[in-house]
Amino acid sequence: MIDFKKIADILIHWYNFNKRDLPWRKTDDPYKIWVSEIILQQTRVNQGINYYIHFIEKFPDIQTLANAETNDIMKIWQGLGYYSRARNMQIAAIQIMHDFGGEFPKEYLNILRLKGIGNYTAAAIASIAFNEPVPVIDGNVYRVLARFNGIFSPIGFKRNYLIFFSIAESMMGNHLPGTFNQAIMELGAVICTPRKPHCSICPINKKCYARIKGKIDVLPVKIQKAKTSKRYFNYLVITGGSKIFVKKRIENDIWKLLYDFPLIETDMEFDIEMLLKLPEIKNTGIVNKKYYVYCSETYIHKLTHQTILAKFFRFELRKKQLKNVVEFEIIEIFNLRKIPLPRLMEKFIKNEFGFTK
Repeated sequence: MIDFKKIADILIHWYNFNKRDLPWRKTDDPYKIWVSEIILQQTRVNQGINYYIHFIEKFPDIQTLANAETNDIMKIWQGLGYYSRARNMQIAAIQIMHDFGGEFPKEYLNILRLKGIGNYTAAAIASIAFNEPVPVIDGNVYRVLARFNGIFSPIGFKRNYLIFFSIAESMMGNHLPGTFNQAIMELGAVICTPRKPHCSICPINKKCYARIKGKIDVLPVKIQKAKTSKRYFNYLVITGGSKIFVKKRIENDIWKLLYDFPLIETDMEFDIEMLLKLPEIKNTGIVNKKYYVYCSETYIHKLTHQTILAKFFRFELRKKQLKNVVEFEIIEIFNLRKIPLPRLMEKFIKNEFGFTK
């Protein structure tokens, strides 16, 4: 039988001497821990550090975030992707101001009430900031637990979450919750990696089921990923002198509250002749072939469950021909750098106009 207390002792000792020097590990402020955890969802640590620093500089506390302009939040988040994370953070900050008197809630169950916070994030904040004994279960922890304990229950199923939670709880025991949680996450991040784990230097390798049984490549067991769909975006890049049309995305779709150009989505790749026949083009009242300049190459942008294939159709009007269209905004081309944009748009703007954010 495995002595979980001894394993946890070894793990924490290893962590204390080998942990990475990360800015959010130098604070017990629940707000800053929350910001770091949200940024690190779907984001590599090396990429997340600068975003974390800039976010905290811009929005140093809950009240500042709650009162911020949404455009400012989305702009500083630009490039991180999964933009609902940023939108939900502001909603949660407003919740904290209204429901908790501006004080970050201290209990796991109250933290779970906040918009955009699930079991993992709530456990991370509660354990690290408030020493509540709640184990964290993220991808790294699933991997460590499955390999070390020989758990073949597939991850990704809610019914199996409790299996991993219970084992993590047993391993945590009476150790400092925040330290134990960070230790097991760190092990998964730098030693027990998805491919080619560094088993020879793992501090708990002598008791690891997967290493002993040769099951490292088998565990953890994962459910089959959903198929990726293709979407065809045809952007109308309509300029007149130094001005350009943009549109704020308000639909419940990718990149909500970010800006892009007037868009026509089709179910296959279109060329200019096909595009000009669509009623959406005619309804603008400003686009026709006379003003057409060229079409870009296809930009491929991959998201979790979809691939965007985008083409940018460039139209150049005379400045006096620009006129307001209800759903579009007219701005200075140079001001594209001031508004929050998807990474796909950034790439095109850099190629076309020579600047980014």
